[in-house]
Amino acid sequence: MLIYLENMGFKQDFRKVKNEELITNLETGILFEDNGEFLQWNDSFKDIEKHCKEVEVKDDRVIYHFGEHKILNGLTCHLSAMRWNDISENGSFSCVDYFLGFDAAAIDNVNLISKHLKQELGEPSKEESWDDDEMLKEWKYDKVQIILNTWERFAIHGNMKIGLTENINNEAFKV
Repeated sequence: MLIYLENMGFKQDFRKVKNEELITNLETGILFEDNGEFLQWNDSFKDIEKHCKEVEVKDDRVIYHFGEHKILNGLTCHLSAMRWNDISENGSFSCVDYFLGFDAAAIDNVNLISKHLKQELGEPSKEESWDDDEMLKEWKYDKVQIILNTWERFAIHGNMKIGLTENINNEAFKV
């Protein structure tokens, strides 16, 4: 696996990658630093299924659970991906999500992850806050973006989304 990653321009010591290299690597896909698995953006959902701990089929969508992994120079996350049922399993995989919890835990997790991302990538390209509980922080680059956000619907929810700004399924990156 490391030879494959080195041929794609990845460095062996993932914890010491410079910011520019981290973004260049992220524009290709997401690396699970703890086990060396690499999910390439625009692979089919069928192809990424082999990396899943669980595949959850719902009425309108399929959720691919990857489990807990280290990404982005040491950030530990429970990652998942989702496809709507109207997109075939041969459709293009283009982002991962990390649910950050509810209420105070959601806000604390957004702040903790934001601190890590600022250390690794610098200040966000966009930062908005509507009140103490609803916020958005975005690190946007040419092909990929990272979004941290909280919103309220019966409770405060937190989420992190990492992925392509657009994919070949013609879906825009949605918060």
